[in-house]
Amino acid sequence: MTVENPPNAKTDLPRPRGRDARRIKRTVRFSDPEWQQVQKAAERRGITASDYVRGVALNLVDHDPQPKPGALSPALIEIIKLTHRSAYILSTLKRDEMISEGRGREMDELVRAARIAQADILASQSSHPSETDT
Repeated sequence: MTVENPPNAKTDLPRPRGRDARRIKRTVRFSDPEWQQVQKAAERRGITASDYVRGVALNLVDHDPQPKPGALSPALIEIIKLTHRSAYILSTLKRDEMISEGRGREMDELVRAARIAQADILASQSSHPSETDT
Protein backbone atom coordinates (compact mmCIF):
# COMPACT_ATOMS: atom_id res chain seq x y z
CA MET A 1 0.00 0.00 0.00
CA THR A 2 1.49 3.34 -1.01
CA VAL A 3 0.67 6.62 0.63
CA GLU A 4 0.11 9.52 -1.78
CA ASN A 5 1.27 12.22 0.60
CA PRO A 6 3.12 10.70 3.60
CA PRO A 7 3.46 12.92 6.66
CA ASN A 8 6.76 14.39 7.70
CA ALA A 9 8.09 11.97 10.32
CA LYS A 10 9.23 14.85 12.52
CA THR A 11 6.03 16.88 12.64
CA ASP A 12 3.20 14.56 11.52
CA LEU A 13 2.21 17.33 9.09
CA PRO A 14 1.51 16.29 5.49
CA ARG A 15 4.43 16.95 3.20
CA PRO A 16 3.60 19.74 0.77
CA ARG A 17 3.05 18.55 -2.82
CA GLY A 18 2.64 20.12 -6.23
CA ARG A 19 3.49 23.57 -7.55
CA ASP A 20 2.81 25.31 -4.23
CA ALA A 21 4.78 22.72 -2.26
CA ARG A 22 7.98 24.75 -2.00
CA ARG A 23 8.35 26.24 1.44
CA ILE A 24 9.37 29.88 1.51
CA LYS A 25 11.37 31.40 4.34
CA ARG A 26 9.24 33.59 6.62
CA THR A 27 10.39 35.84 9.43
CA VAL A 28 8.92 35.79 12.91
CA ARG A 29 10.37 37.75 15.81
CA PHE A 30 10.85 36.31 19.30
CA SER A 31 12.55 37.72 22.38
CA ASP A 32 15.51 35.64 23.57
CA PRO A 33 13.55 34.11 26.48
CA GLU A 34 10.63 33.29 24.16
CA TRP A 35 12.92 31.62 21.62
CA GLN A 36 14.62 29.61 24.36
CA GLN A 37 11.20 28.27 25.36
CA VAL A 38 10.48 27.34 21.74
CA GLN A 39 13.85 25.59 21.40
CA LYS A 40 13.36 23.62 24.63
CA ALA A 41 9.88 22.52 23.57
CA ALA A 42 11.22 21.43 20.16
CA GLU A 43 14.16 19.57 21.74
CA ARG A 44 11.78 17.67 24.04
CA ARG A 45 9.97 16.46 20.91
CA GLY A 46 13.15 15.71 18.98
CA ILE A 47 12.41 18.19 16.18
CA THR A 48 13.82 21.50 15.02
CA ALA A 49 12.49 24.77 16.37
CA SER A 50 11.32 25.62 12.85
CA ASP A 51 9.30 22.41 12.58
CA TYR A 52 7.88 22.99 16.04
CA VAL A 53 6.78 26.56 15.31
CA ARG A 54 5.27 25.50 11.96
CA GLY A 55 3.38 22.60 13.55
CA VAL A 56 2.01 24.67 16.43
CA ALA A 57 0.99 27.53 14.13
CA LEU A 58 -0.80 25.22 11.68
CA ASN A 59 -2.52 23.41 14.54
CA LEU A 60 -3.83 26.76 15.83
CA VAL A 61 -5.12 27.62 12.37
CA ASP A 62 -7.18 24.42 12.42
CA HIS A 63 -8.34 24.86 16.02
CA ASP A 64 -8.51 28.65 16.42
CA PRO A 65 -9.11 28.96 20.18
CA GLN A 66 -9.29 32.74 20.30
CA PRO A 67 -12.64 34.50 20.50
CA LYS A 68 -13.28 37.34 18.11
CA PRO A 69 -12.15 40.74 19.46
CA GLY A 70 -14.78 42.26 21.71
CA ALA A 71 -16.79 39.05 22.05
CA LEU A 72 -17.23 37.28 25.35
CA SER A 73 -17.46 33.53 25.22
CA PRO A 74 -20.41 31.80 26.89
CA ALA A 75 -17.96 30.32 29.41
CA LEU A 76 -16.64 33.79 30.31
CA ILE A 77 -20.19 35.13 30.68
CA GLU A 78 -20.94 32.27 33.07
CA ILE A 79 -17.78 33.04 35.06
CA ILE A 80 -18.84 36.68 35.32
CA LYS A 81 -22.29 35.65 36.56
CA LEU A 82 -20.83 33.23 39.11
CA THR A 83 -18.33 35.82 40.29
CA HIS A 84 -21.12 38.33 40.76
CA ARG A 85 -23.27 35.83 42.67
CA SER A 86 -20.33 34.88 44.89
CA ALA A 87 -19.50 38.50 45.58
CA TYR A 88 -23.14 39.17 46.37
CA ILE A 89 -23.30 36.28 48.84
CA LEU A 90 -20.08 37.32 50.52
CA SER A 91 -21.18 40.94 50.66
CA THR A 92 -24.50 39.91 52.19
CA LEU A 93 -22.68 37.91 54.86
CA LYS A 94 -20.35 40.84 55.53
CA ARG A 95 -23.12 43.45 55.50
CA ASP A 96 -24.12 43.06 59.17
CA GLU A 97 -20.52 43.50 60.26
CA MET A 98 -20.10 46.62 58.12
CA ILE A 99 -23.37 48.09 59.38
CA SER A 100 -22.23 47.58 62.97
CA GLU A 101 -19.02 49.43 62.03
CA GLY A 102 -21.03 52.29 60.49
CA ARG A 103 -20.08 51.30 56.91
CA GLY A 104 -23.54 50.32 55.57
CA ARG A 105 -23.60 52.96 52.86
CA GLU A 106 -20.18 51.88 51.63
CA MET A 107 -21.46 48.29 51.30
CA ASP A 108 -24.60 49.42 49.47
CA GLU A 109 -22.49 51.38 46.97
CA LEU A 110 -20.20 48.39 46.32
CA VAL A 111 -23.17 46.12 45.61
CA ARG A 112 -24.79 48.74 43.37
CA ALA A 113 -21.57 49.24 41.39
CA ALA A 114 -21.16 45.47 40.91
CA ARG A 115 -24.71 45.14 39.60
CA ILE A 116 -24.21 48.02 37.15
CA ALA A 117 -20.92 46.55 35.90
CA GLN A 118 -22.50 43.13 35.33
CA ALA A 119 -25.49 44.63 33.50
CA ASP A 120 -23.18 46.71 31.29
CA ILE A 121 -21.04 43.70 30.37
CA LEU A 122 -24.03 41.49 29.61
CA ALA A 123 -25.73 44.23 27.58
CA SER A 124 -22.52 44.76 25.61
CA GLN A 125 -22.31 41.03 24.89
CA SER A 126 -25.89 40.80 23.67
CA SER A 127 -25.38 43.76 21.30
CA HIS A 128 -22.23 42.08 19.82
CA PRO A 129 -23.09 38.39 19.37
CA SER A 130 -20.26 36.03 18.56
CA GLU A 131 -20.18 33.96 15.38
CA THR A 132 -21.39 30.94 17.32
CA ASP A 133 -24.60 32.78 18.16
CA THR A 134 -25.54 33.34 14.50
